[in-house]
Amino acid sequence: MKKLAALIASASMFATSAAATPAVATATVNFRSGPGTGYGSFGNIQEGSPLDVSECDASGAWCTVKFLGRDGFVNGKYINRTEPDTPPWPRSFMPGNSATLTLFQPQFTDWPAFTELKASDAAKPIYGVISVSGKTVAHDDTNQVVITDIKATQVDFSTLDRKELTDLALEVRKLMPTGPITVSQERLADSLPTSTSRPAPTGGIVVLGRSFPNETNTGVPDDLKSSLTPYTGSCTITAADVKIDRKVITCDQLRLLGPNTAITNSIIIGTVHSDCCYLNGSYSLTDSEVRGPDSTATVVGEARFKLLRVEVSGGSRSVNCNTTCEIRDSYIHGQYGDKRGIDHESGIRQDAHGTFVHNTISCDAIAYPNPTGGEGSGCSAAVSGYGDFGTVNNNTFTDNLIESREGLTGQAASSYCVYGGSTTGKPYPNAHHIVFTDNIFRRGGMGKCGIYGPVTSFDSNAEGSLWQSNVWDDGATVPPAN
Repeated sequence: MKKLAALIASASMFATSAAATPAVATATVNFRSGPGTGYGSFGNIQEGSPLDVSECDASGAWCTVKFLGRDGFVNGKYINRTEPDTPPWPRSFMPGNSATLTLFQPQFTDWPAFTELKASDAAKPIYGVISVSGKTVAHDDTNQVVITDIKATQVDFSTLDRKELTDLALEVRKLMPTGPITVSQERLADSLPTSTSRPAPTGGIVVLGRSFPNETNTGVPDDLKSSLTPYTGSCTITAADVKIDRKVITCDQLRLLGPNTAITNSIIIGTVHSDCCYLNGSYSLTDSEVRGPDSTATVVGEARFKLLRVEVSGGSRSVNCNTTCEIRDSYIHGQYGDKRGIDHESGIRQDAHGTFVHNTISCDAIAYPNPTGGEGSGCSAAVSGYGDFGTVNNNTFTDNLIESREGLTGQAASSYCVYGGSTTGKPYPNAHHIVFTDNIFRRGGMGKCGIYGPVTSFDSNAEGSLWQSNVWDDGATVPPAN
């Protein structure tokens, strides 16, 4: 048995009994202290919320359930048992004061998560941070981690008055588990930042005392570049668990259609692609460079991929995250300038389920006029997202440097630095769960990052969306709308 350090979780957690069965509330249902309407109520469990069912009486009228760490009873009529792998988050709870508390999935780091307190359906959501601490002990024989002494260490909602904040803190304490909880070591490890043998980037671009990636601390390490050899394999990989290390890969499009391709310490000359809807390809690029063409192209895309300390340049769109991607400690820049005056370039296109942490995201393509009239070429945004083909959702941007550099005309290269996904006039304009926290925006030559401003089409009232602690490179606050 080994000791682990104390942890910070981003929301309260719960223990699942060995005999419990995952289920979902099929309607907003009263959560009672006993099996009947005569017993006291803990509050309402919202429709669609996951819970765990231990047992039901003979008639199925009342079931013993666990929800957000509390044991109670729910009318069995409003329970639908689900498969064990049903995602258990987010969880909504109505604690009895006409507010709705939504807890998002815990993260086992000092990584803020966000809790929504909404007074009524018509009211605007109020966002803040709930931090939870606990002590952990890992049991290698069972591959489990036991967490004890769970308590809320911070309830921070800056827009609430003192009474409202006190009331909320009391409700949060009621939801804390009273006994130890158990999670697998794999779950805890998956929640931590990606672990590698290489230290976190240092040097690079320093803004407000914080270091961000550039060409000096991303890509193939200098001491390995002389050992790279040409890649002679296929440009289409369908096998599983393929590993490629220290290669120069020259493919117009490297198609990674098999699961778990891992490319390390390599230079890719061309583009990299895993299809969103064909087969089930997934891949990771680590300590590598992707040099896209000097033409219209998405350089890295589009589904189920991870980039760690990767430098991406060239093409008209550096990265397209159609679904399920993670980019950390990487340098996105150097899009090509379209001399025809047609293409609109971008750094990262966000669609769904993307995590973007500690990157430099730049759109610096030179802008050229359109000889036949019109607006010409140039960057749309360092981070784009429009709702053209589906709803933009569940994307998180944390601790990134977001910038637009000067174009040929002397103006900022991008129209905006960020499109938040809720673009009016698009087929799918209602983005949700879009989170921007602790990012730095560079002002650039026009003083506002993009030609028109730092951000557009971000809906602060959308479910699960949050704009918090984003600042200019001089420390001033960047608002969520221009």
